[in-house]
Amino acid sequence: MSSKKQSSTLGSKGSYQMIPTPPNTPGGPTRLVHPRSIPNTPTRASLLAARVLTRDFYLAQARKHHPDLSPANDFEILMLGSYPLEDIPTSEAKLAWLRTAWQEAVEEAGSATKVLSDCAEILNRYVEPTGIKPSPGDPDLKYISLPWSKYSLRFWPGSLSAAEYCMDFVLTDTRMPVNVPAGYQFWATNDPETPWILPISEGMELKSIEKIHGIPPEKIRSGAEKFILRDGMLCYLTYKDPDSRDGGSEAVYFRVPKRPEFCGVGRENRILEAHHPTGQWANMVALAPTLTCNVSCQEELPSHRTSAILICCASSSVSRSAAHADEPPGQREFTLQLLPVLERKLRRTIPALLAHSPILAWHTIYQALAFDTALKDEGFDLPGTTAVSAEDTEKHWDGVSEVILGKKEWFEAWVEGERKSTVAMDQYFEIISAPDAWLIADEEEDADGDVRVAERELKPTNSARRVKALVEQVTDRYSPLPQYSQRTRFLIGVQLPLLESYHARISSSLDAFETLSSTLMRAVPGALGAGDGRSGDSRRLTAGVEGVQRLCKALVSAQYVANAMEVWGEDLFFLELWAEINRRANLRTKAESVPSLPNPNASEDEPLEGTIFEELVRHYQALVGRAEDMIVQCVTGEIESGLKPHLQGASAQSSPESGVDGSDDIALAQTLLAPLALVSSHLTFLRGTLPRTTTTSLYRRIASQLSTHLLQRQVLFRGRSRASVSEGKAVLAEAELWVETARAALKTERGRVEAPWRAYLQAARLLAGEGKEWDRVVEATFGTMADTEWEEVMLESVGLCELPREEVQQVLRRREDCDR
Repeated sequence: MSSKKQSSTLGSKGSYQMIPTPPNTPGGPTRLVHPRSIPNTPTRASLLAARVLTRDFYLAQARKHHPDLSPANDFEILMLGSYPLEDIPTSEAKLAWLRTAWQEAVEEAGSATKVLSDCAEILNRYVEPTGIKPSPGDPDLKYISLPWSKYSLRFWPGSLSAAEYCMDFVLTDTRMPVNVPAGYQFWATNDPETPWILPISEGMELKSIEKIHGIPPEKIRSGAEKFILRDGMLCYLTYKDPDSRDGGSEAVYFRVPKRPEFCGVGRENRILEAHHPTGQWANMVALAPTLTCNVSCQEELPSHRTSAILICCASSSVSRSAAHADEPPGQREFTLQLLPVLERKLRRTIPALLAHSPILAWHTIYQALAFDTALKDEGFDLPGTTAVSAEDTEKHWDGVSEVILGKKEWFEAWVEGERKSTVAMDQYFEIISAPDAWLIADEEEDADGDVRVAERELKPTNSARRVKALVEQVTDRYSPLPQYSQRTRFLIGVQLPLLESYHARISSSLDAFETLSSTLMRAVPGALGAGDGRSGDSRRLTAGVEGVQRLCKALVSAQYVANAMEVWGEDLFFLELWAEINRRANLRTKAESVPSLPNPNASEDEPLEGTIFEELVRHYQALVGRAEDMIVQCVTGEIESGLKPHLQGASAQSSPESGVDGSDDIALAQTLLAPLALVSSHLTFLRGTLPRTTTTSLYRRIASQLSTHLLQRQVLFRGRSRASVSEGKAVLAEAELWVETARAALKTERGRVEAPWRAYLQAARLLAGEGKEWDRVVEATFGTMADTEWEEVMLESVGLCELPREEVQQVLRRREDCDR
């Protein structure tokens, strides 16, 4: 048997020991960790550690690779479970290979009994498999989605005693495993939070277990490639994916999942502290060479990531030097002497990052700010060091971030890069250009807990939701900046232009709608949901529910962003920023030159009023009001146009025959069906799309305008002809039908729905009056009765008193039997 397939060693007393080759998973090896400190019998702890009997493991592998064979003894279990024998096609050939292996093993061990005894000893051990691909439903699976990529990282536990975690790539959509895509590279980095988990070499690239074992990429089975990492390890992934944004480079930090302390990570931390019993100072001295090593070994790292990694490494050691105020005074000085290493590195790296990769520049700046905050929180400052005199207690440390932010050219270049590329405008144009940008979402998925209940009813468009998230992302990026002047620059240069651009986008869409609806010209490119801009029936785009839907998209988009800005304005971060802008003269001057900001106080002594987004909220609310006006105009104009055939004589044509004695049936004019259907469809759509308060407001305006139109055209100014009793009853039936149609569409009680129609209803009831009630109303209206008594008569006889006495007289005169 070849030595490449099996090896053996002689112990100190010449005893034979068989060392099996670990079984191979499809496409690559699987590491088996044998924890010596764990006994060979199963215990509750072993169950927690996911340990398995070696026999069961090898038997499962043997059945998987050789379903045509059944192992006859422990030797065959061990051999068939260790070797897939992919180059041996038949069962007979495999049996021949087993016989040859058996003969070689017996010759080397001295007897068959010795071989079987050694195999049994191996198979009766408990082991922890590491690297076996999990099943799709494994509850321990964890995923990390990669931005701008179709791939995700998948994690599952490995050996618990060795604190190992496994990782591979999967397709985000299907969760199917794939091998490492081209252009994707992993790097190990030190982590301030877990300094005891150190990579073998800082900046060393991490490779899959298959590549470590020398398997060529073309021989790795599809979806079999995997990595073996440490619990809690901080890693760095770089990739240039063709599906990513503009095919650009991406960089992602991620942390491997961590299990409880008994996994070994906590134990290593305690060992580290045990070796340095003198406390933080000893740890500082022990870890200081790591920082120096990072500087001398930078050629091993990609040039675009050394700054952030160096800051991470430094924070794991430097921050410990100022952990407690009662530590030796040399700690603060020692920390001060280490800081120039970071500053020199930043000065060399930032120019290249600003020119080629704004996202990496931001990451470096963010790490620098986090480092400064951590060090200050630990108590580090300049007093007590050689940087200041003993009497100077007012001078404080600016932080390593000041190396970048304190240089105006670098800071302005970074802000401009953020505005144009990585964060702001590129993502903004992607948002508004997306195919689903102007679709109204079914439900609000990301509503914050502090949003008012009325605002939760607002269903925004996808673009409004994404713009809100983008603005909040920008806030997260510049909120750590230490100087208010820097925050103001970011606010004015990056954040406000986003909100202004979205405002202009909605406004231009409303302009396009007005152009279409007024001139019936071709669709203007860029209108909300206006299609592809090709010539066609432009009236179809602005009429019916489809036209109102376009206006509702503008309304909910503007209202949603306005609501968000009201919430942001009350946030402590923006309240402090607005207070500083009002307090400092130079910041007030900058704010006064920006139309989107409110006018700051002329003096810092004046009390602070309003919020920083107050002016923009007003602009967006103006858009909301404009969209509401256009919705009312669109709905009422369409219904009034549909009423023209009905009002031009349909009522007279549909009146009941005067020869039908005693009949109360009122025939409904066919010309009234289309306007009623329009009212029902429009109100149903508004109720299902807009918040209840907005729907109620729009309904009252629409119903009031329609009621006035019908009152004037059907009653007050109906022409020379005067109405008969039967015609009056027909008008009343139609008035009641309008109210009932609105009630059915809005699904609410009649009292609320009836309010805008009351004047029209009162006129219709007056016109349909007869008998003693008619005589009483006529006598009270045209007689000398006082107004208060007249109102009581109206309420008793008609049930409504909305019209003034003069208009009631005018209505009564429209009856042919009124001689007053």
